Parts: sequence; C-alpha cells; structure tokens
Amino acid sequence: MSFKDALAKRTGSFYTHTVKGRKGRPSEFTIRVPYKCFHTGKETMLEGHELIDQIDRWVQYGTIEPDCGEAIKEVVRNKSWCDLSKEYFVLLGATSAMGPFQLLKEL
Repeated sequence: MSFKDALAKRTGSFYTHTVKGRKGRPSEFTIRVPYKCFHTGKETMLEGHELIDQIDRWVQYGTIEPDCGEAIKEVVRNKSWCDLSKEYFVLLGATSAMGPFQLLKEL
C-alpha cells in the first residue's frame, strides 16, 4: 500500500515532530555498537577491529547474512559516511524499540 493510500485509510490521529540538532559536528566519526557477550555476560562497546571481528563471528554463526556483514564493515571502514549533517530523514514509528532514531540522532 502506498503511503498516500495508507494516510487516506487511517483512523485516529498521529503526530509529527521535527528534530533539529544543535550539537557541533564531531572531529571524527566512530561506529560503536553496544554488545553483551552471551558466554561471559560482559558488556562492552565494540568499535574498529573489535567490531569487524564480531561481525565476522555473527556471519559465521548465521546471526546475520554475509552481505549484511560486509555492508556494516564498509561503514566501519569509511567513517566519513557517518556524517549525516546534511541529510534529512522521515521516520515512521521513530521511537520504536528497533527504530533507527537514536543512531540517526547521534550521527
């Protein structure tokens, strides 16, 4: 269903909000992923080579598909891609648990 058709068929109400960042552009961008080790229970923030190694393990375990792993590793290797300061996003369900809002807000 197109977005236009969905809006025409909707019942109830919805709300919109614009978030405009005020924070300065960081001098360097880093992808960090919170991770809790299943075996040890230790919580860490993975980045750089540690993140790439963990992505390889996720691919090996079948947690993520190989193409997904390669895409994430490309972003980790190309930090400049994380500068989203000139981009605009429209999010539906922005505050959902699996939504990208927090990450996009940080970038």
